[in-house]
Amino acid sequence: MDHGLYLRSQAQTSIPTVTELDPIPGYLRPLLSNISALRQTAISYYRLASRWLPIISRRKIFNQLLNPLLPLRADAVFLLLCMKLIITQPHLEPFSWPSEYYAAVRYRMELELAGLASLEILQGCILLGAYEQGNAIYPAAHTSIGICLKHASALGMGWTYSTPSNIDAEERNRGWWAIFLLER
Repeated sequence: MDHGLYLRSQAQTSIPTVTELDPIPGYLRPLLSNISALRQTAISYYRLASRWLPIISRRKIFNQLLNPLLPLRADAVFLLLCMKLIITQPHLEPFSWPSEYYAAVRYRMELELAGLASLEILQGCILLGAYEQGNAIYPAAHTSIGICLKHASALGMGWTYSTPSNIDAEERNRGWWAIFLLER
């Protein structure tokens, strides 16, 4: 066993895991089939999309959210689904959206109804809003950006800049500025 990986996997445990809420819903299983597929999604995200929207720490994804020593959390599943969505090739037919889009919107609503709020859910919402805006899915893009603002407010984020002393604080700052840019 990798002792360093174990030490880096110390994450907050207050967020319900997927199994505490419900097993991964049936409509997500084909999209998020196994841990190696999730890892490949993360690798592709950092290769293709992270350069223009750098809001998610690579270290956090691989050391905490995709750590085989920790249970898969509901917010991590949503974030990984949105990472997969943002790197999905758009359909050529008008008004034909990929199944990842419908699944992400549905799962976001289920997480909200379950009362979950976390930075990972906010990051997923930002990616979802960026996807909708980039693919001209209006007025859904405006609604998603509004959801991002409300979620950030619920997490205590705002215009006060905090000096990033750790990765989480830097992600919070980058998330807030990403919402600001999407809203413009």
